[in-house]
Amino acid sequence: MLQWLDELRRAIAEEYADRSPVITLATVDRAGAPHARCVNCRRIDDEGRIFMATDARTEKNAQIRGDHRTEGVFWMPKPRVQFRLSGDTKVVAFPEEETLRKEIWRELSDEARSTYFWPTPGIAGGTDDAFAQAVAADVPPPRTFEVLILEPRHVDRLALDAHPYRRRVWRADAKWSGVDVNP
Repeated sequence: MLQWLDELRRAIAEEYADRSPVITLATVDRAGAPHARCVNCRRIDDEGRIFMATDARTEKNAQIRGDHRTEGVFWMPKPRVQFRLSGDTKVVAFPEEETLRKEIWRELSDEARSTYFWPTPGIAGGTDDAFAQAVAADVPPPRTFEVLILEPRHVDRLALDAHPYRRRVWRADAKWSGVDVNP
């Protein structure tokens, strides 16, 4: 097991209990301008890959298709720890990896599933009746439902619960061995 992954999972459990953790995902557009937004993390596998549900019609998906390099940040105030994970993000779209898409779809709440049937994100607003409130798990995911998979190559943990602060970095190219660095 990866040391950083064990630490991340412990911090997430302390901060979020039984809720989905929130990760701030940073991308860059074609002009090189940065963009960050908060996204629910739907799953973290034993390899440390971060899975997020997303709408194909969003700018972040287009940005990731143009440049797969991303960084995600988990900030957890209860344990006073931040994890930054940088690496490559893959967009899993219809009909790729349909089993994975369906698994993640079923794990969403009825309310979260409904958002994939809403009007296109980022365009002029519509009437309230255009926004479904709930969609059951047995409804197939629409083609606009995609999954993002962030595969970390570098992990940076900053713990603010002691003085001095403690910072440790792990890199995939160093076989995930951790190195303490100045905060």
